[in-house]
Amino acid sequence: MSSEHQIPDTEYSFGASSSTLRLANEFLSSYSLSELLPYRSFDPETQLFINRSSVGFVIETLPLVGCGEDIPRQLTGLFQHAFPLGSNFQCLLLASSRIGAALNTWEKARIGRSDVLEELAKERVGHMKQLAMGRGVRTFRLILSYSEPSHLVQSFEDILALREQILTTLKGWGLPVKVWNAEDLLNGLDELLNPSQILESPNIPWNIHDSLSHQLMSPETRWLLEPSQMVFGESEKVMRLYTTRVLPPVWHLNAMGILIGDPFDEFLRMQSGFFISYGVHIAHEKMLKTQMLAKCGNVEKQAASPIAKYVPSLKKEAAEWSYVREK
Repeated sequence: MSSEHQIPDTEYSFGASSSTLRLANEFLSSYSLSELLPYRSFDPETQLFINRSSVGFVIETLPLVGCGEDIPRQLTGLFQHAFPLGSNFQCLLLASSRIGAALNTWEKARIGRSDVLEELAKERVGHMKQLAMGRGVRTFRLILSYSEPSHLVQSFEDILALREQILTTLKGWGLPVKVWNAEDLLNGLDELLNPSQILESPNIPWNIHDSLSHQLMSPETRWLLEPSQMVFGESEKVMRLYTTRVLPPVWHLNAMGILIGDPFDEFLRMQSGFFISYGVHIAHEKMLKTQMLAKCGNVEKQAASPIAKYVPSLKKEAAEWSYVREK
């Protein structure tokens, strides 16, 4: 086609309006995960995180692998009476291979006592670090995060009172607790967002003038999304996500140790780092029940209509909603 017959703004055009150039730019453009993260700023006075559409706090403690009868009762009371409607509570159990800081602290405590103890400590630390590189030696951390939608927050005092109640409860169970600040968030989430082979978390300083989400992602980190997994770097690390298909009918806190692996059976524990995430949303029960019944009635009506002959999934969906209504 000659130039005099070319149509502007088509694949034959040139310059900034060229569709070929636009498609090439779309192919070559890169995106950062920080654009999806909700973290915005941190208030040092109240130690609260101000997110895109919520306000909350983060508490770090250790996993509870055994308990008596009082702890489940107290834990149930928190969810039933302490958390307000619309709030969210997330539990993140992180099995981390970054054990370097704990080992270095242990080794430093034995320096200067005697040459024998110093050499034994050095050899033991070196051996543990070698095991952490792929033999399943990890440190377990439990990260509890709470948030409320910004439009439901009446005052920060209510959130601080709830945080104090949670801290008091955890301390009463004999667990160590730590309220996260901005640096803790940057360093704590670095292992999930920027996986690497290092055994110590980097000391990431907090820039008060920049958004927290922009500081969480390292420029060196590259994510590749595949249908069944996420690949980091040049196939350096692979992350796969799983969800529970069948839940046990009854579960108790005395069996929580099973979730982190059997200490005696190598086939019943993960050889790599892993995390378990569980979230709870405190919904408005009456409103949720009304919406559920309306949805259930609508699906059952469609399943009984002639249209169900052409949409076989309607009968299965109606059976699922009937099960939910009975429960």
